[in-house]
Amino acid sequence: PDIIAYITQIMNNKCAYVVSDPNGNGGVYFDTKEFEHQAGGMTKYGKLAPNSQQTEEFFPWENQEEERLDRDGDEQEDMKKRDARDFVLWKFRKEGEESLNWKSPWGSGRPGWHIECSAMIHSVMQTFPNHELQVHAGG
Repeated sequence: PDIIAYITQIMNNKCAYVVSDPNGNGGVYFDTKEFEHQAGGMTKYGKLAPNSQQTEEFFPWENQEEERLDRDGDEQEDMKKRDARDFVLWKFRKEGEESLNWKSPWGSGRPGWHIECSAMIHSVMQTFPNHELQVHAGG
């Protein structure tokens, strides 16, 4: 329940969106561009990615003029990721994949690889607000 609540909070903040993929690769994805937009450009998610051999930019698509997607609709669904840096928060269950799936507001599936750590840290920090987290080394 903590992971679903955490993803719901991210969606309510407009930093996640649903990808509907008829091939079974859909899910709820983190919107890195919207996160950067809301932070006033103060973040550069993926900054440590290797440079492209053809350009000095980390992400060549950053400077391309791109039509902003309408984020006003609550149930807006896309057919593909909006940005190559976007990562899955909730992976939809593929047909025939019966193990390890749970019901969610978006459909049956499982958490993405790293959302467990984020939800766990969020939950612990809510429980112990006067404590600091120095380092989380993953699991």
